[in-house]
Amino acid sequence: MRAAILAIAVAAVPLVAVAAELPASLHGTWRVANPTGDQCRRDAVNAGAEGHMTVTPGVVTHYESSCRIASARPTRMPDQERTSVVAELRCEGEGMRWRTRALFHLETMAGQKLVAVTTLSREARGRRLSLPTTTIYTECR
Repeated sequence: MRAAILAIAVAAVPLVAVAAELPASLHGTWRVANPTGDQCRRDAVNAGAEGHMTVTPGVVTHYESSCRIASARPTRMPDQERTSVVAELRCEGEGMRWRTRALFHLETMAGQKLVAVTTLSREARGRRLSLPTTTIYTECR
């Protein structure tokens, strides 16, 4: 009887892993802060355009690279104005693959959404590739 219950339980577990996601408040198209003209209009931006970041369920896309979100953990309770999440990313682009750990911090200031992305570590083949960096993006509307 126990073997039958165990077999049913194992069969009920999905075989496909579900990708982690960043909160919906971070989904969308973002441009490095201080855009001019129509550089940040959603309808004027191609996915992955230079200077842009696009966040969709399970994926963060930059110019010539794309990252699958392996895990995402809030670092504070989200509210209407702020969200902070640490994410483990599996990235590839320009013939390379690497892992990145990044902090995404969203603030709403004077009605404008800004997200600061701090790359905490970047590794490929067990080697650290860069020091921490922070880039600030503004939401494209």
